[in-house]
Amino acid sequence: GVAPVRNYIDELLPEVLDGRINPGRVFDLELPMAEVAEAYAAMDERRAIKVLLRPQLVRGVSRLGRIRRAQRGRQASTRERRLRPTRGTRSGR
Repeated sequence: GVAPVRNYIDELLPEVLDGRINPGRVFDLELPMAEVAEAYAAMDERRAIKVLLRPQLVRGVSRLGRIRRAQRGRQASTRERRLRPTRGTRSGR
């Protein structure tokens, strides 16, 4: 979401400039996707600010990768059906 940065700039900018805060660090906790509930709990309890969830690998391929490939396959077959002339239509004669 949107952060009210201007509310904190006077307090935090000096700490960034003198090196006490590293603004480049985005994720402070990394967990596997199966532990998504723990990720939310860590953020809720302020043990983490932003959690990176890693997809689980299944035989060397992430589940997300398999889903995307399946979606591309369905899209391709839909395109093929649209391009393929059908019997009984003027374009199919």
